[in-house]
Amino acid sequence: MKVKIQGLGTPRIEIEVNPDDKISDLKKKIEGVFGANDFPAATQILVNRRRYLKCEHSTLRELNVVGNGKIGVIAAPIMRNLMPKPVWASAAGSSSPAQVASVISSAVPKPPKLNAQEVASLRARTQDLALND
Repeated sequence: MKVKIQGLGTPRIEIEVNPDDKISDLKKKIEGVFGANDFPAATQILVNRRRYLKCEHSTLRELNVVGNGKIGVIAAPIMRNLMPKPVWASAAGSSSPAQVASVISSAVPKPPKLNAQEVASLRARTQDLALND
């Protein structure tokens, strides 16, 4: 069966899959098509019909992914690669999740506030990722 794959800022493509393919297999196929630099399998988040396809070992059939279905793909950033080494050294030396979160959040810049026009523009650009079948 074929499924349509759409990543943010990428053209929609069709990939041939088997209903018994696992999510991990699909992620590898997506990585092969879009490239390991933009969509590495390890960082992909897949969405089908407004549900995250989380379980790597589940098959497409088990998750009710149907032929001609649409799957959105997002490459989550690898935070370790985005932060300076001293931040990770400090976080690694922390003893509790709260301390780690504090160290990391202090290093991550706050996103800019968007005005109404920017929000509308962002919504319009992502409208194409409507994941309803």
